[in-house]
Amino acid sequence: MEKLKLLDPPVTKGVSISIVFHNEGANIIRCLSAVVPSLLKFRLTSEIPVEFLFINNCSDLNCTFYIEEFCQTNNLQYQIISTDVNNMGRARNKALLAASYDALIFLDADCCPQGADWLLNYLNLFEQLDSAAFAAVGGENIPPHISDNVFYTCCRLLKRNPLLYLGSTQLLPASHLKKVSHMPTCNILYKTSSLKAVGGFNEDFSRAGEDLEMNMRLRIHGFDIYMAPNIEVEHYDKTNFIVWFKKVSKYGSAQPHIILMHPRHVGIVRWLPLLAVFMLGSMILIYPKASTLVLLALAMLVPISTWSLSPQWFNFFPWIVFLNGTVASYLYGYTLGIGRIILKALKRQSVATPMAAEKIDG
Repeated sequence: MEKLKLLDPPVTKGVSISIVFHNEGANIIRCLSAVVPSLLKFRLTSEIPVEFLFINNCSDLNCTFYIEEFCQTNNLQYQIISTDVNNMGRARNKALLAASYDALIFLDADCCPQGADWLLNYLNLFEQLDSAAFAAVGGENIPPHISDNVFYTCCRLLKRNPLLYLGSTQLLPASHLKKVSHMPTCNILYKTSSLKAVGGFNEDFSRAGEDLEMNMRLRIHGFDIYMAPNIEVEHYDKTNFIVWFKKVSKYGSAQPHIILMHPRHVGIVRWLPLLAVFMLGSMILIYPKASTLVLLALAMLVPISTWSLSPQWFNFFPWIVFLNGTVASYLYGYTLGIGRIILKALKRQSVATPMAAEKIDG
């Protein structure tokens, strides 16, 4: 993990907006276009400086040309910083190290801020909450409202299923400012000094989980994280079920590592997938036929229960595939994460054993 310069002079008052991109193509132009209205309104009401930090996370597509053209056209203060490997934790740290100001907003390249008050609301919240304990405040990310898009319809239904989200802060819109345990880095403002105080993002989490582990570490050190209304972004995930399932699998695979790192500070909800993996594995081994029937029944009943909240017959079959694929992908990734931990432990043991035997022989 790159060493953070914790003894640097205090950063000055202002806003740094970090956008990490990896093969985003047109997404990043859509993202920037959505930022402009809130930036223009912010400039009319405040003299606080704003800078943009674009982190090129080993992108193969030439997005930098579009970024430079856009920033120069709109007279934006910006930097383009490249990473040496495709690693989300390292990309976040690059932004943290480069940030000139005391407020650091992370916005993903496939997210579009909603409304002209997005940036102004962030600044007002930062000034309202600024204290020794304040670390971060974030907002909701919602699927785009494209009525004829089956994938985004399924995403909206997924957000309405409390059984699957298990208390996630992303389940329902925030009606008021409230403390939460976690907010994702696709739409969040961090106090720069708070991030540096706990050592930055953990670069072991190269694909997913770097935000969850960071937020957990912040809370362990006594910092507060908030969720607020009126700072939404539309999240333009790739509308491909297979790509979505791979993404969910990455989220799942990061969870066991986080639990192992902070077992005493992980809420009971984070342990439930571990219990589910253990119970499902045991059931299938002991009662394979009965387990298959139970799983098939659940695979039908759970989608029907959620789909009934917003019935659309033509979307019903894709919804079943989407929901069951999401659950299966998450549990598959979770199981892989457990397997990786076991393999690492076995490797360490195999390295340590010959050394111990050598000492005994000596």
